[in-house]
Amino acid sequence: MTTAKIIPAYIFAGFATLVSVSYLDNVRGPLLPVISKQLGINYEQTGYFLTIGSFAAIVSTLIMGKLLKKYSERTVSVTICLICALPGLCAPLVSGVASLMLLGLVMGSGVALMGSICNILTINGSPLHLRGRLLSIQQVMYGVGSFLGPVTFSAFLSYSLPWWSAIVLISAVNVVLAMILAFSLPSSHVATESVQSNKLNLRLVLPVALFAIFVGGEVLTSMWMSTFFVTVANFSTTKASSLNSLFFLIIAGTRLGISILLPVRWERPTILIALAIGICCILLAILVNPIFLPFAGLVGPFFPLFMAQVSRVFPDTWKDVTIWIFASIQLMLGIIHLSVGKLTDMVGIEKAFYLAPALIFTSLILTFIFFKQHPEKSY
Repeated sequence: MTTAKIIPAYIFAGFATLVSVSYLDNVRGPLLPVISKQLGINYEQTGYFLTIGSFAAIVSTLIMGKLLKKYSERTVSVTICLICALPGLCAPLVSGVASLMLLGLVMGSGVALMGSICNILTINGSPLHLRGRLLSIQQVMYGVGSFLGPVTFSAFLSYSLPWWSAIVLISAVNVVLAMILAFSLPSSHVATESVQSNKLNLRLVLPVALFAIFVGGEVLTSMWMSTFFVTVANFSTTKASSLNSLFFLIIAGTRLGISILLPVRWERPTILIALAIGICCILLAILVNPIFLPFAGLVGPFFPLFMAQVSRVFPDTWKDVTIWIFASIQLMLGIIHLSVGKLTDMVGIEKAFYLAPALIFTSLILTFIFFKQHPEKSY
């Protein structure tokens, strides 16, 4: 759907669901060292908690692509909000590896589903010439939710509340959000050319792959950052969570800045510069001082600006591309979490962390190739 004006209901839904899913997604990072200690499991087993969620998310995302052909965005969005409330029921019951895997399953599925639908909702409600700005503003909400997740977890922990309290809180919020969307979103089905086929063709492989590789590097950085600080820098869990929150605050700040100041013609150079700066910050954290790690959040502009590029380069199939991007992201994350967990137990988190700049560098090269294949147009 290409709209000539902003549709507020879709924009609100896209923004609100992203705040919720970014909180739920990034509260998992600070949980890792705590869960590992309380359950007496190693980091490889902790990595399974993230990996099983990622592989469940692949199936969930592809199913959502089918559902969007049959049901309205309102029905799908409300259902996803209710799925994202399930972790609050599962988390208090975690007592061992099996129940932890169940929690990972429902959290991973919920995060993938809501992470996909929030972008579709915002694109549905935005005109083409404002899409980059609105997606950037939306991604500021990602920074807000990602900041609130670790901060809330840290605050609850400081008051000696159970580690799962922060998950129960966001699950309750998702129930309320489901009721709001049930009344605010249009009930009609949004028909578009882009949901006529869910097949992945060769033309789409490059953007799907480079996006998945980038997110693999970014999420490795954010999700394992607390573990890096606790084990390498000997920071307390509270301080590590605070620095993790700073990473997301920087992401939010950069996205807010570009949503206000960045002309469309500067989107592509900004994408490339952001990736290069992110690589440098991670390497400085490993080689010089861990305090540089939160500044890797300067990669923030990549996600919203590249999503806007996808909707412009593929105007008739952007929903297909979005679904495949998020499915491939989950596949990549499953591999990443499993690999990092194993590498951390084998060689330590410091050496395992080199995988992050390697992945982001690969995405930088592939992005440059993608831009060469699809020259800039005027919008």
